[in-house]
Amino acid sequence: MRCPCAGRHSGWRSATATTSGRTAPATIGGHELKAGTFVLAAIAALHYREDTFPDPQAFRPERFLDTKVDNYAWIPFGGGVRRCIGAAFAEYEMRTILRDFVERADLHPADPKPEKVKIRNITLVPAKGTRVRQTDSAVS
Repeated sequence: MRCPCAGRHSGWRSATATTSGRTAPATIGGHELKAGTFVLAAIAALHYREDTFPDPQAFRPERFLDTKVDNYAWIPFGGGVRRCIGAAFAEYEMRTILRDFVERADLHPADPKPEKVKIRNITLVPAKGTRVRQTDSAVS
């Protein structure tokens, strides 16, 4: 099972944005930037791209099961040389624990209305903690 366990599509996104001050002029996407211009990479916006994630507003974690998502399309641990050093272990741990739990539990949202999002530091999180209800007693 290779299913990432973070991101809007299967949970909650991580870093929402990062900035960089340009020290020299640059051209990015056809836009001329002067030295000293701050560039904002809106990381969360990547997860709303229809060309990468059809129906991006839908909670569909199964979208990750039979496909490999591009490294720079879903980046809860950052990317490139500054990617979180613990990312591989964190994903392994999430897959292992969540797989064992979900195989045994019958979970349902406590409230059928979508949960509102709030920003905690640089992370988007459920505003009220996303309560769930377990309808069987297989997991204790």
